[in-house]
Amino acid sequence: MITNQQAIEILHATVKNGGCTYDVNGSKIYDKQTGYGVAYGPQHSVQFNPNDHIHYRQWQWMLEALNMASVADFIGTWLDNGKLYIETSAVVPELADALEIAQRNEQLAIYSFADGMTINILPVEHVKS
Repeated sequence: MITNQQAIEILHATVKNGGCTYDVNGSKIYDKQTGYGVAYGPQHSVQFNPNDHIHYRQWQWMLEALNMASVADFIGTWLDNGKLYIETSAVVPELADALEIAQRNEQLAIYSFADGMTINILPVEHVKS
């Protein structure tokens, strides 16, 4: 279970860094410089506007719902175009495996922890609206 303090930690890291990956099993922000973060797909996503005055209890509930709805070991968050995204995700060691998972789950990108950057997968015209 994700505690209120953990939810606050994730929120602060997301706002400070533009996103974060949280290790559910280790109960801490993922801080390794290896591997690739890849989401399980849009069916495991929550999106909301961070300016909507979300109460920390609501934030914690959303994280817990995602945590229980999946066998994911990680929760990824990021800010993009004024929206805050939350997804269940995996950290995989090999680029080829991350790309395969991303394509299977119709993801637009993966995240390289070693390079500290997003790797785009699909061209924007493939995005479903």
